[in-house]
Amino acid sequence: MMNTNPSLPLHWAALVRRFLLGTDQLPPDESLRDYLALLSIDADEDAPAFLEATGITQLLLKGTQPLAIQAPPPPALASDAEQPCSPYRLQLLQLMLNGHHAPALPELVALLRQSGQILPPESLPELLDKCLLQPALWPSVSAAMGQRGTWLARQHPQWAQLLPDPTALPNWRTAPPEQQPDRLRQYRQSDPAAARRSLEDAWPQLEKNAAPRLLSALAVNLHPDDEPFLETCLTDKRKPVRLVAADLLARLPDSALVGRLWLYAQAVMQCQQGKLTWTLPDAPPEATVADGIVPTGSKLPGGLSLNWLQQLLGRIPLYFWEGHWDISAAELITNNTAHPDALLLQRAFVESLLRYPHPAAATALYKWWLLAGQTNYWDNALAKQLLAQATADQFNTCLLGWLEKHGPFVPPDTLAAWWLAEGQHPWSNALAKVVVLGFQDTVQAFRAADWQLFHYRRLLEAAAYRSDPALLDTFKYGWSFRGPAARWQPDVEKLLHTLHFRREMQKG
Repeated sequence: MMNTNPSLPLHWAALVRRFLLGTDQLPPDESLRDYLALLSIDADEDAPAFLEATGITQLLLKGTQPLAIQAPPPPALASDAEQPCSPYRLQLLQLMLNGHHAPALPELVALLRQSGQILPPESLPELLDKCLLQPALWPSVSAAMGQRGTWLARQHPQWAQLLPDPTALPNWRTAPPEQQPDRLRQYRQSDPAAARRSLEDAWPQLEKNAAPRLLSALAVNLHPDDEPFLETCLTDKRKPVRLVAADLLARLPDSALVGRLWLYAQAVMQCQQGKLTWTLPDAPPEATVADGIVPTGSKLPGGLSLNWLQQLLGRIPLYFWEGHWDISAAELITNNTAHPDALLLQRAFVESLLRYPHPAAATALYKWWLLAGQTNYWDNALAKQLLAQATADQFNTCLLGWLEKHGPFVPPDTLAAWWLAEGQHPWSNALAKVVVLGFQDTVQAFRAADWQLFHYRRLLEAAAYRSDPALLDTFKYGWSFRGPAARWQPDVEKLLHTLHFRREMQKG
């Protein structure tokens, strides 16, 4: 809105002057009295009148500033042939945006994609705002927002940050320093070789603290072609750079670094009838420090050497041992669960599996963690990272097998309870029935104390969003909320309502 009263700044100055000096020393003149009358303010009320006029005038000044147009508005996107979601699903989507059954949003987006539909345009602004606060939603939303959604996101400076800018990626060096690693990672996704060459060209001019962060971007689409540059970084005078380079090379099973460490591993490790033993050097070899193994921990006899061994084994693919000893990796894990240093071995196996996935070995490890019932095996960042990489089949097979033998009650503070609550995979019908109907039997027969059931609130919520909605008819019968079981009625009703809501989503 344009300023229709050029005298506003003059009145503002006069008001502020009288407000500071006081109306006793500087009474209002006729023009100011007229202005106050225009605002329906009685000038004879002195201080309160001028205070009110000052506030009103400030708001008027703010509201009548001309709008500076920096650029012409973008051209509107022509209507496309993409099919929007049905009116019914639009209603369900709006309920989720209002906070009802919000965790089902990714599932609804997936259903839209399966049916060839896109998100409704009127919901995109709120969805894009949610993506800024919850980045994990962006992959789902971006896949179903259509051409119009992409166009809309580019018009907003904050939403546009969600979209990669292919033209800016080769020029990642011109971005602010804190954004350069992310830009380089995006460049690696589109053109890994060109991104690496651009980093090599910029390497001599990089700041000391920036080099390790930028080098870590090569983890995206890491390829054997990156090895020559990474080998040169192993001799860099900066320790953080050397450690990042060594870690990246340790993810390439055919790299020279892994080959050097493999020779050390063969020299110290022995296997007899599937049981592992080792002969450690008196002191960790100095040559392995250059390859990224920096022993830590106790300096008592054997302390540093055992840590060196753990780091060494964590950099050797488990399938190397299969060929070397003619034993499966799964057998190698299960045969050494009672080893005196079983915890060290399993941590080494986890590090190896994170670098070099081996499904059969990972499954053996998951099953042992469930069976052992010891939190020190799985309750750490690396082990949980490996659990997060489990496939849906591994998740359901391992948990169902354990529950069929040791359930159906899921004890608190166990891997089964944590994995069921935190896992993101859909539950098989068999697993869902064991958990939910097992809880029904437990709570109604009073087979567990209240403190032993508290964690089931999270399990029931997970069941609500991970189970097949077709199980609603199976789960809604057989409940009796008498005595202590009455406190669980709201949680069970929430489970049933959520399954009903998700079943309605599938109808479309």
